[in-house]
Amino acid sequence: MRKELAAQFEKFRSTGLPLSHIDGHLHLHVHPVIFNAALELGIKHGARRMRVPAEERRLALEFDRANLLQKTIYTLLFGGLAGYMKKKLRERGFTFPERVYGICKAAE
Repeated sequence: MRKELAAQFEKFRSTGLPLSHIDGHLHLHVHPVIFNAALELGIKHGARRMRVPAEERRLALEFDRANLLQKTIYTLLFGGLAGYMKKKLRERGFTFPERVYGICKAAE
């Protein structure tokens, strides 16, 4: 997994484009093992921003009350992982959005 992540960072670097932020397909970067590896590689490649998927349950349910249990599980799971990520990112001087919208839409 670390080799693959490193290869992806190197592939992006080879484009010559500036690295604006770190993100993961389907939020896989919230997994602590992947997150820590991505954070380490991001620092090496000059990144200082990362997407942290954290959605407020209340807002998601105000928008659409369908799939209440799934949305509750998503917000609890991602909320806990997001708290871990934010703490580590702050310690490393990263910035990140306060919240994102649409994660709970995937629960449907």
